[in-house]
Amino acid sequence: MLSMHRTFKFYFSLVTLLILASSMAGYSQSNPTSKPPSQKVDEPKKLNIAMAGIGVGGAWASIGEGVLECIRRSYPGSTASYEAGQEGPNVALVSSGKLQIGIANGQLVQMAYEGTGPFNKRKMENVRVLAMLYEDVYFQFLVNKKTGIKRIEDIKRLKYPLKINFNTKGSFMQIAGEQVLNAYGITESDIKSWGGRIGYMSTGDSIDQMRDSVIEAYITTTQVPLSNFVDAALTMDLALLPVNDEIIEKLKITLYTTKGVIPKKTYTFVDQEIPTLKSECILFVNSKISDAEAYAITKAISNNINYLKGIHPSLKSLTVKGLATIKGKVPFHPGAELFYKEKGVF
Repeated sequence: MLSMHRTFKFYFSLVTLLILASSMAGYSQSNPTSKPPSQKVDEPKKLNIAMAGIGVGGAWASIGEGVLECIRRSYPGSTASYEAGQEGPNVALVSSGKLQIGIANGQLVQMAYEGTGPFNKRKMENVRVLAMLYEDVYFQFLVNKKTGIKRIEDIKRLKYPLKINFNTKGSFMQIAGEQVLNAYGITESDIKSWGGRIGYMSTGDSIDQMRDSVIEAYITTTQVPLSNFVDAALTMDLALLPVNDEIIEKLKITLYTTKGVIPKKTYTFVDQEIPTLKSECILFVNSKISDAEAYAITKAISNNINYLKGIHPSLKSLTVKGLATIKGKVPFHPGAELFYKEKGVF
Protein backbone atom coordinates (compact mmCIF):
# COMPACT_ATOMS: atom_id res chain seq x y z
CA MET A 1 0.00 0.00 0.00
CA LEU A 2 1.07 3.58 -0.60
CA SER A 3 2.82 5.38 2.25
CA MET A 4 2.58 2.35 4.50
CA HIS A 5 4.99 3.70 7.08
CA ARG A 6 3.51 7.19 7.10
CA THR A 7 -0.05 5.86 7.01
CA PHE A 8 0.67 3.48 9.91
CA LYS A 9 2.06 6.40 11.91
CA PHE A 10 -1.11 8.37 11.19
CA TYR A 11 -3.34 5.44 12.18
CA PHE A 12 -1.31 4.91 15.37
CA SER A 13 -1.56 8.60 16.26
CA LEU A 14 -5.27 8.53 15.57
CA VAL A 15 -5.87 5.51 17.79
CA THR A 16 -3.70 7.05 20.52
CA LEU A 17 -5.73 10.23 20.30
CA LEU A 18 -8.94 8.25 20.65
CA ILE A 19 -7.69 6.39 23.71
CA LEU A 20 -6.61 9.62 25.41
CA ALA A 21 -9.81 11.37 24.43
CA SER A 22 -11.80 8.45 25.75
CA SER A 23 -10.31 8.83 29.21
CA MET A 24 -10.79 12.59 29.21
CA ALA A 25 -14.17 12.96 27.59
CA GLY A 26 -15.99 9.70 28.08
CA TYR A 27 -15.69 8.39 24.54
CA SER A 28 -18.64 6.14 23.77
CA GLN A 29 -19.25 3.70 20.96
CA SER A 30 -22.96 3.57 21.68
CA ASN A 31 -25.34 4.75 18.98
CA PRO A 32 -27.68 7.28 20.57
CA THR A 33 -31.16 7.76 19.18
CA SER A 34 -31.41 10.19 16.30
CA LYS A 35 -35.09 10.99 16.79
CA PRO A 36 -35.71 14.74 16.83
CA PRO A 37 -37.35 16.25 19.91
CA SER A 38 -41.13 16.30 19.67
CA GLN A 39 -41.48 19.98 20.49
CA LYS A 40 -39.56 23.21 20.20
CA VAL A 41 -36.40 23.42 22.29
CA ASP A 42 -35.48 26.31 24.56
CA GLU A 43 -32.70 28.14 22.73
CA PRO A 44 -29.62 29.06 24.76
CA LYS A 45 -28.86 32.74 25.24
CA LYS A 46 -25.26 32.16 24.25
CA LEU A 47 -23.05 29.29 23.14
CA ASN A 48 -19.59 28.03 23.98
CA ILE A 49 -18.35 26.33 20.82
CA ALA A 50 -14.91 25.18 19.63
CA MET A 51 -14.57 24.13 15.99
CA ALA A 52 -12.08 21.64 14.59
CA GLY A 53 -10.75 23.31 11.45
CA ILE A 54 -8.19 22.62 8.77
CA GLY A 55 -5.20 24.97 8.56
CA VAL A 56 -5.27 28.76 8.49
CA GLY A 57 -5.81 31.06 5.56
CA GLY A 58 -7.38 28.42 3.30
CA ALA A 59 -10.95 27.87 2.12
CA TRP A 60 -12.03 25.77 5.08
CA ALA A 61 -10.50 28.21 7.55
CA SER A 62 -12.50 31.04 5.96
CA ILE A 63 -15.68 28.97 5.95
CA GLY A 64 -15.14 27.81 9.52
CA GLU A 65 -14.61 31.33 10.79
CA GLY A 66 -17.68 32.39 8.82
CA VAL A 67 -19.83 29.76 10.55
CA LEU A 68 -18.54 30.88 13.95
CA GLU A 69 -19.34 34.49 13.07
CA CYS A 70 -22.91 33.40 12.31
CA ILE A 71 -23.10 32.09 15.87
CA ARG A 72 -21.69 35.30 17.33
CA ARG A 73 -24.16 37.41 15.35
CA SER A 74 -27.17 35.35 16.37
CA TYR A 75 -26.16 34.80 20.00
CA PRO A 76 -24.16 37.81 21.25
CA GLY A 77 -21.74 37.00 24.02
CA SER A 78 -21.06 33.52 22.66
CA THR A 79 -17.57 32.06 22.71
CA ALA A 80 -16.85 30.55 19.30
CA SER A 81 -13.27 29.58 18.54
CA TYR A 82 -11.54 27.99 15.56
CA GLU A 83 -8.78 25.43 16.20
CA ALA A 84 -6.63 24.49 13.21
CA GLY A 85 -5.63 20.87 12.85
CA GLN A 86 -5.74 17.88 10.48
CA GLU A 87 -8.91 16.48 9.03
CA GLY A 88 -8.68 12.87 10.26
CA PRO A 89 -7.62 13.63 13.85
CA ASN A 90 -10.23 16.42 13.95
CA VAL A 91 -12.99 13.89 13.36
CA ALA A 92 -11.66 11.94 16.35
CA LEU A 93 -11.56 15.10 18.48
CA VAL A 94 -15.20 15.87 17.74
CA SER A 95 -16.19 12.24 18.32
CA SER A 96 -14.47 12.32 21.72
CA GLY A 97 -16.33 15.48 22.71
CA LYS A 98 -13.14 17.48 23.12
CA LEU A 99 -14.39 19.82 20.37
CA GLN A 100 -18.06 20.29 19.56
CA ILE A 101 -18.13 20.89 15.81
CA GLY A 102 -15.92 20.23 12.81
CA ILE A 103 -15.65 20.69 9.06
CA ALA A 104 -14.65 17.76 6.87
CA ASN A 105 -15.38 15.73 3.77
CA GLY A 106 -18.61 13.85 4.38
CA GLN A 107 -16.93 10.68 3.16
CA LEU A 108 -14.28 10.84 5.90
CA VAL A 109 -16.96 11.34 8.56
CA GLN A 110 -18.77 8.28 7.20
CA MET A 111 -15.54 6.29 7.42
CA ALA A 112 -15.34 7.27 11.09
CA TYR A 113 -18.99 6.41 11.67
CA GLU A 114 -18.56 2.95 10.15
CA GLY A 115 -15.01 2.29 11.40
CA THR A 116 -13.42 1.98 7.98
CA GLY A 117 -10.40 3.53 6.24
CA PRO A 118 -7.98 5.20 8.66
CA PHE A 119 -10.30 4.59 11.60
CA ASN A 120 -9.40 0.89 11.53
CA LYS A 121 -12.68 -0.72 12.70
CA ARG A 122 -13.05 1.72 15.60
CA LYS A 123 -16.53 3.02 14.94
CA MET A 124 -17.32 6.57 15.96
CA GLU A 125 -21.08 6.20 15.96
CA ASN A 126 -21.53 9.40 17.97
CA VAL A 127 -20.75 11.78 15.09
CA ARG A 128 -23.73 13.54 13.56
CA VAL A 129 -24.29 15.74 10.52
CA LEU A 130 -25.24 19.34 11.22
CA ALA A 131 -25.30 20.76 7.70
CA MET A 132 -24.22 20.14 4.14
CA LEU A 133 -21.98 23.03 3.08
CA TYR A 134 -21.36 22.20 -0.55
CA GLU A 135 -21.39 19.32 -2.99
CA ASP A 136 -19.48 18.69 -6.21
CA VAL A 137 -16.08 18.22 -4.60
CA TYR A 138 -14.00 16.60 -7.35
CA PHE A 139 -10.93 14.39 -7.19
CA GLN A 140 -8.38 16.21 -9.36
CA PHE A 141 -5.17 14.62 -10.59
CA LEU A 142 -3.10 17.44 -12.07
CA VAL A 143 -0.03 16.58 -14.12
CA ASN A 144 2.51 18.48 -16.18
CA LYS A 145 2.11 17.46 -19.83
CA LYS A 146 5.87 17.23 -20.29
CA THR A 147 5.68 13.90 -18.45
CA GLY A 148 3.84 12.39 -21.40
CA ILE A 149 1.27 10.92 -19.00
CA LYS A 150 -2.26 11.05 -20.41
CA ARG A 151 -3.96 8.46 -18.20
CA ILE A 152 -3.23 7.13 -14.73
CA GLU A 153 -2.50 3.73 -16.28
CA ASP A 154 0.47 5.30 -18.08
CA ILE A 155 2.35 5.72 -14.81
CA LYS A 156 2.60 1.97 -14.32
CA ARG A 157 2.98 1.15 -18.02
CA LEU A 158 5.89 3.57 -18.41
CA LYS A 159 7.27 2.90 -14.92
CA TYR A 160 7.46 6.66 -14.79
CA PRO A 161 9.59 8.18 -11.97
CA LEU A 162 6.75 10.47 -10.96
CA LYS A 163 7.40 13.17 -8.39
CA ILE A 164 3.99 13.88 -6.92
CA ASN A 165 2.42 15.64 -3.96
CA PHE A 166 -0.79 14.66 -2.20
CA ASN A 167 -2.54 17.25 -0.10
CA THR A 168 -1.81 17.28 3.64
CA LYS A 169 -1.46 14.12 5.74
CA GLY A 170 -4.45 12.92 7.68
CA SER A 171 -6.89 14.33 5.11
CA PHE A 172 -9.48 12.73 2.88
CA MET A 173 -7.45 14.16 -0.01
CA GLN A 174 -4.46 12.03 0.98
CA ILE A 175 -6.59 8.93 1.49
CA ALA A 176 -8.31 9.38 -1.88
CA GLY A 177 -4.97 9.86 -3.66
CA GLU A 178 -3.53 6.71 -2.13
CA GLN A 179 -6.58 4.60 -2.85
CA VAL A 180 -6.86 5.74 -6.47
CA LEU A 181 -3.24 4.84 -7.22
CA ASN A 182 -3.58 1.57 -5.31
CA ALA A 183 -6.67 0.72 -7.35
CA TYR A 184 -4.54 1.09 -10.49
CA GLY A 185 -1.97 -1.27 -8.97
CA ILE A 186 0.55 1.47 -8.18
CA THR A 187 2.29 1.46 -4.79
CA GLU A 188 4.62 3.95 -3.18
CA SER A 189 7.35 1.32 -3.40
CA ASP A 190 6.75 1.12 -7.14
CA ILE A 191 7.06 4.87 -7.54
CA LYS A 192 10.25 4.94 -5.48
CA SER A 193 11.73 2.01 -7.39
CA TRP A 194 11.12 3.90 -10.63
CA GLY A 195 12.97 6.93 -9.25
CA GLY A 196 9.98 9.02 -8.15
CA ARG A 197 8.67 10.12 -4.78
CA ILE A 198 5.50 11.14 -2.93
CA GLY A 199 5.23 14.28 -0.82
CA TYR A 200 2.48 15.94 1.22
CA MET A 201 1.84 19.65 0.89
CA SER A 202 -0.91 22.24 0.54
CA THR A 203 -2.22 23.27 -2.86
CA GLY A 204 -0.43 26.62 -3.02
CA ASP A 205 2.94 25.20 -2.02
CA SER A 206 2.53 22.24 -4.37
CA ILE A 207 1.81 24.48 -7.33
CA ASP A 208 4.93 26.47 -6.48
CA GLN A 209 6.91 23.23 -6.52
CA MET A 210 5.44 22.35 -9.91
CA ARG A 211 6.58 25.72 -11.27
CA ASP A 212 10.06 25.05 -9.91
CA SER A 213 10.07 21.52 -11.42
CA VAL A 214 10.43 19.98 -7.96
CA ILE A 215 7.31 17.89 -8.63
CA GLU A 216 5.37 17.02 -11.78
CA ALA A 217 1.93 16.15 -10.42
CA TYR A 218 -0.47 17.00 -7.63
CA ILE A 219 -3.63 15.38 -6.23
CA THR A 220 -6.40 17.11 -4.31
CA THR A 221 -10.18 17.04 -3.86
CA THR A 222 -11.98 20.35 -4.20
CA GLN A 223 -14.57 22.24 -6.19
CA VAL A 224 -13.85 23.47 -9.70
CA PRO A 225 -12.42 25.62 -11.04
CA LEU A 226 -9.66 25.83 -8.45
CA SER A 227 -8.01 29.25 -8.73
CA ASN A 228 -4.55 27.81 -8.09
CA PHE A 229 -4.92 25.58 -11.16
CA VAL A 230 -6.24 28.46 -13.25
CA ASP A 231 -3.18 30.54 -12.37
CA ALA A 232 -0.79 27.61 -12.85
CA ALA A 233 -2.04 27.15 -16.40
CA LEU A 234 -0.71 30.59 -17.30
CA THR A 235 2.89 29.39 -17.01
CA MET A 236 2.68 25.58 -17.38
CA ASP A 237 1.25 23.09 -19.86
CA LEU A 238 -1.07 21.01 -17.70
CA ALA A 239 -3.62 18.18 -17.87
CA LEU A 240 -6.22 16.56 -15.61
CA LEU A 241 -6.15 12.76 -15.64
CA PRO A 242 -9.48 10.89 -15.86
CA VAL A 243 -10.44 8.04 -13.54
CA ASN A 244 -11.94 5.09 -15.41
CA ASP A 245 -15.42 3.78 -14.57
CA GLU A 246 -14.20 0.49 -13.14
CA ILE A 247 -12.06 2.29 -10.58
CA ILE A 248 -14.85 4.76 -9.78
CA GLU A 249 -17.22 1.88 -9.06
CA LYS A 250 -14.62 0.03 -6.99
CA LEU A 251 -13.88 3.04 -4.80
CA LYS A 252 -17.54 3.71 -4.06
CA ILE A 253 -17.20 0.87 -1.56
CA THR A 254 -14.14 2.11 0.33
CA LEU A 255 -14.25 5.88 -0.19
CA TYR A 256 -18.06 6.30 -0.29
CA THR A 257 -17.59 8.59 -3.28
CA THR A 258 -19.84 8.82 -6.32
CA LYS A 259 -19.07 9.40 -9.98
CA GLY A 260 -18.49 12.99 -10.99
CA VAL A 261 -17.67 14.63 -14.28
CA ILE A 262 -15.55 17.76 -14.52
CA PRO A 263 -17.04 19.69 -17.46
CA LYS A 264 -14.88 20.54 -20.44
CA LYS A 265 -13.58 24.11 -20.48
CA THR A 266 -13.57 24.15 -16.68
CA TYR A 267 -9.90 24.98 -17.16
CA THR A 268 -8.22 26.23 -20.33
CA PHE A 269 -6.36 22.91 -20.54
CA VAL A 270 -9.49 20.73 -20.26
CA ASP A 271 -10.96 20.19 -23.72
CA GLN A 272 -13.17 17.21 -22.83
CA GLU A 273 -15.18 15.93 -19.88
CA ILE A 274 -13.07 14.35 -17.14
CA PRO A 275 -14.73 11.43 -15.28
CA THR A 276 -13.62 11.30 -11.67
CA LEU A 277 -14.69 10.79 -8.04
CA LYS A 278 -17.03 13.19 -6.27
CA SER A 279 -17.50 13.96 -2.58
CA GLU A 280 -18.90 16.79 -0.43
CA CYS A 281 -18.06 19.06 2.49
CA ILE A 282 -20.13 19.01 5.69
CA LEU A 283 -20.36 20.40 9.19
CA PHE A 284 -20.56 17.63 11.79
CA VAL A 285 -20.96 17.54 15.57
CA ASN A 286 -20.78 15.21 18.55
CA SER A 287 -24.14 13.53 19.19
CA LYS A 288 -23.93 14.49 22.87
CA ILE A 289 -24.20 18.22 22.35
CA SER A 290 -27.70 19.18 23.40
CA ASP A 291 -30.61 19.43 21.00
CA ALA A 292 -30.86 23.11 21.93
CA GLU A 293 -27.22 23.75 20.98
CA ALA A 294 -27.47 21.91 17.66
CA TYR A 295 -30.74 23.71 16.91
CA ALA A 296 -29.20 27.08 17.75
CA ILE A 297 -26.10 26.57 15.58
CA THR A 298 -28.21 25.45 12.63
CA LYS A 299 -30.56 28.40 13.09
CA ALA A 300 -27.60 30.80 13.27
CA ILE A 301 -26.28 29.51 9.95
CA SER A 302 -29.71 29.73 8.33
CA ASN A 303 -30.41 33.24 9.60
CA ASN A 304 -27.06 34.46 8.29
CA ILE A 305 -26.98 32.46 5.10
CA ASN A 306 -26.56 35.47 2.81
CA TYR A 307 -23.54 36.56 4.83
CA LEU A 308 -22.11 33.04 4.70
CA LYS A 309 -22.59 32.81 0.92
CA GLY A 310 -20.22 35.73 0.53
CA ILE A 311 -17.45 34.14 2.60
CA HIS A 312 -16.12 31.86 -0.14
CA PRO A 313 -17.10 30.98 -3.76
CA SER A 314 -17.77 27.39 -2.66
CA LEU A 315 -20.79 28.65 -0.72
CA LYS A 316 -22.29 30.91 -3.38
CA SER A 317 -25.20 28.52 -4.07
CA LEU A 318 -25.90 27.74 -0.41
CA THR A 319 -29.58 27.47 0.58
CA VAL A 320 -31.42 26.35 3.70
CA LYS A 321 -32.78 23.39 1.74
CA GLY A 322 -29.24 22.57 0.65
CA LEU A 323 -28.06 22.56 4.27
CA ALA A 324 -30.53 19.77 4.95
CA THR A 325 -29.42 17.54 2.09
CA ILE A 326 -28.68 14.05 3.41
CA LYS A 327 -25.66 12.16 2.08
CA GLY A 328 -24.34 8.83 3.29
CA LYS A 329 -25.36 6.93 6.41
CA VAL A 330 -24.40 9.42 9.12
CA PRO A 331 -27.63 10.78 10.66
CA PHE A 332 -28.38 14.42 11.29
CA HIS A 333 -28.27 15.63 14.88
CA PRO A 334 -31.84 15.69 16.27
CA GLY A 335 -31.59 19.40 17.07
CA ALA A 336 -30.60 20.24 13.49
CA GLU A 337 -33.31 17.91 12.19
CA LEU A 338 -35.93 19.73 14.28
CA PHE A 339 -34.88 23.08 12.82
CA TYR A 340 -35.03 21.78 9.25
CA LYS A 341 -38.49 20.30 9.89
CA GLU A 342 -39.70 23.63 11.25
CA LYS A 343 -38.42 25.32 8.08
CA GLY A 344 -40.25 22.74 5.96
CA VAL A 345 -37.12 21.52 4.15
CA PHE A 346 -36.68 18.15 5.86
